[in-house]
Amino acid sequence: MERPQPDSVAQFNNLLQKKAFHTREDPVLVGQVSGLALDSDSNLVIFHRGDHHWGADSFNSQARYQQRSVGPIQQSTILVVDPTKGTILKASGRDMFYLPHGITTDKNNNYWVTDVALHQVVKVSSDGRDRTVLALGEAFTPGSDSSHFCQPTDVAVDGDTGNIFVSDGYCNARILKFSADGRYLSEWGAVRQVILK
Repeated sequence: MERPQPDSVAQFNNLLQKKAFHTREDPVLVGQVSGLALDSDSNLVIFHRGDHHWGADSFNSQARYQQRSVGPIQQSTILVVDPTKGTILKASGRDMFYLPHGITTDKNNNYWVTDVALHQVVKVSSDGRDRTVLALGEAFTPGSDSSHFCQPTDVAVDGDTGNIFVSDGYCNARILKFSADGRYLSEWGAVRQVILK
């Protein structure tokens, strides 16, 4: 089956019904894909925004998310896909995120994600129970100290030590390092004050 080609970028960013692409019988709607990773079995892990979109009105001049009243994304935002067949093996992350951004996996196949609306890094169990194992940062509260982020962009986990590295790069310009249990260790880079007019 040939994949349909989008007529425009806007159409491409709209929800796609993945049933047409050889997935499960129940359709899975995929929104703006913001992150990709591989798990320990080399399956593709997709992090997407469902029916939420990052637009000009998503944040105010203090980087506070303005669409919180809409609620979290109701679709599964984390999809584990067989990269050969294109079939969805697992789906999770329902009702957890507002504006997904970056994703990685650790050696135990936990998902580490960033959400720019929440201003958080979240470790999610891969057992399919949609549970937060660890959260770094204060939900919906941007900042630049050791316990706050401002639209964190990505996360990496050291396979040997479990140390967590966070790129806090939209409002700030820094990398933060945390221990495996979430204790702040250090940072480098700079804190930027972004003033929008």
